[in-house]
Amino acid sequence: MTEPINLSKTKLPVATYTRVLLPHILPEVKRIIYLDTDTQVLASLEELWQTDLEGNFLGAAGDSAPYMHRKLGTWHSMFGDQGDNYFNSGVLLMDLELMRKYHVAFKVIKEALDTAQIFGQADQDAHNLYYYDAYKRLDLKYNYGSPLFEYEPYPLEAITILHHYVYKPWKDGVLEEADSLVLAALNTYYQAKREADELLGKWPDKISVIVDLRQNERADLKRCLGGLLYQSYTNLEILVLTKGTLTKQQAEFLAEFQPYHRLEIVEASQLKEAVAKASGAYVYFLNINDLLLKEDVLAKFYQVANKGADLVASDYQRFDYQTNMIYWVNKEEQIAFLGATNNQQYQRELGELTGWLVKTSLAKECLASGVSEQLAAKLLRQEAKQVAVISEQLWLKTFNK
Repeated sequence: MTEPINLSKTKLPVATYTRVLLPHILPEVKRIIYLDTDTQVLASLEELWQTDLEGNFLGAAGDSAPYMHRKLGTWHSMFGDQGDNYFNSGVLLMDLELMRKYHVAFKVIKEALDTAQIFGQADQDAHNLYYYDAYKRLDLKYNYGSPLFEYEPYPLEAITILHHYVYKPWKDGVLEEADSLVLAALNTYYQAKREADELLGKWPDKISVIVDLRQNERADLKRCLGGLLYQSYTNLEILVLTKGTLTKQQAEFLAEFQPYHRLEIVEASQLKEAVAKASGAYVYFLNINDLLLKEDVLAKFYQVANKGADLVASDYQRFDYQTNMIYWVNKEEQIAFLGATNNQQYQRELGELTGWLVKTSLAKECLASGVSEQLAAKLLRQEAKQVAVISEQLWLKTFNK
């Protein structure tokens, strides 16, 4: 008879132990491939599925930690000399039939609960303790953790399952830390997400984002574009506007970036040249020094525009580059639909094009008239049938750079 297990001792959600209980959750299934939710399948799983486990309970690939310790000349803080054998449990080829035969699931959970105060990786540590000499070591390509690009680099085309367990593509700022191999992995995720959203028809209207590089030709593109790529709104076209020659670093970055994204470099001195190339239903204006602060910024703008606004703006935080200070005010999100577009209450939000979402047809009409960009902002406010302002501070505007 199996001894009851009290899960109240664990600090982790009960769902954490789901993979341990799979033999009993799926009693009719003999074999399964388990994948964590932060994995990305890049190639066929047929070869993995056909792997002979040679009588072992499961198959797993090595974790990045032993490779890191080996390179640094240190030892695994949790498992000492046995650390070289430590595997990552984010991808598992599991013999459920064999696990049921020996009732191992409850033993692994008990191991996890008994060692919860000692080890830091929850059931992964319990898997390693219990299956130390009872698992089949798989090639890293079947669970290639993003940190491995630094310690055991594989070309992207050699990887079957990419595991984003350090570099999370859906988190802000991740591009700023990425080298070329990690950048390719991140861009693969962004491309797959956009294609999946397109297949599902999630965002029917394309937004053309004009990234204005003219005032800071030597800017680091990673920060600004990273803020765009982690947006939940994925149906984007990116137009990088530059009036001069890109630096070598910028050119190399964009060359690595372009195969995965709808991106075009527009060499022109005037904004209207980039607007003329926009193919989306809306244009969003963004300065290279500025940054979208949340993943749903463009989604919020689009939702407001979809209610009938020709022009959508929002409040923003202010970053003074010289003093390195950020100024902001916490506000409740409110949306104001304006009939009279010269309302002084929203003078800051409606002062210039940066940070605006505008119907492309209206933007092309106003900018093609030959007026200056300062006057174009005023003209857009006048010509828009409805203007909406979101009071929430959704992006960061940089001053004095």
